[in-house]
Amino acid sequence: MKRFSIGILAIYLIITLVSCRSDKKFIVRGNIEFEKENYKSAINYYKKALEQNPESWEAYYNIALAKSNMNNDTGAIADYLMAAKLNPKENVNIYINRGAIYLKLKQYDKALADYTTAQSMNPSNKEIYLNIGIVYQEQKVYDKALEQFNLALKKDSMYALAFSHRAYVYLLKEDYPTALAELQKGLMIDSNDAVMYSNLGYTKLKLGKPEEALTDINHSITLKKDNSWAYKNRAMVYLAMKNNQAACKDLQKAIELGYSNEYDNQVDSLLKATCK
Repeated sequence: MKRFSIGILAIYLIITLVSCRSDKKFIVRGNIEFEKENYKSAINYYKKALEQNPESWEAYYNIALAKSNMNNDTGAIADYLMAAKLNPKENVNIYINRGAIYLKLKQYDKALADYTTAQSMNPSNKEIYLNIGIVYQEQKVYDKALEQFNLALKKDSMYALAFSHRAYVYLLKEDYPTALAELQKGLMIDSNDAVMYSNLGYTKLKLGKPEEALTDINHSITLKKDNSWAYKNRAMVYLAMKNNQAACKDLQKAIELGYSNEYDNQVDSLLKATCK
């Protein structure tokens, strides 16, 4: 899960200089601890800020950020709820961050509701369109997912992630030639995207080009050595090449990197069927 960030501490330092409110001072001290990744200590300071000012949406918001980085999703959601109650229409990041947690928890309707609220508050933000598309992608509503990715590209025609996700939808639809074209567009923009290289290799495997597939997935792993999906994809290439020993090694590596916990049971099934 990505690390949620406070932002520029200098803003809070300036606020403190022009304000004598003690709650702001505690927020600044909490932010300093947050930037050091001392999340428990940061939360203690934010709670002291709330003792001084129970109406501080900033304190609730920052507590939620800290809890997110501690993987306390339930606690983070509760604090985002309080931040939104106190400040419903000023900070779009409340809804973006809470939507990300709901997406992680596979609570897609709630994620969609938060992202839609965020989109109404900031319709120029390409990342919100992308995230809404990902929700639809996870729900297998592919036409709506593509619509959102297209809208993201209207905001930024060089948005590599939108090409990446468009390609993934076409992979799910088993439209491999279109997926290939989308990945090639994305990689022209961002040639260091490990996920796109992994998916490019898988696409080429499906198009009957295992040697090219292996080259692309090897490059993906060079760029990002902890990508369990890439090891799964390379295992499938090795299976197509009848190299079961190498496939089993990669399947085991994918499991070690948490593939089954993050995605599905495909690797476990392949491991049991292939590696005895």
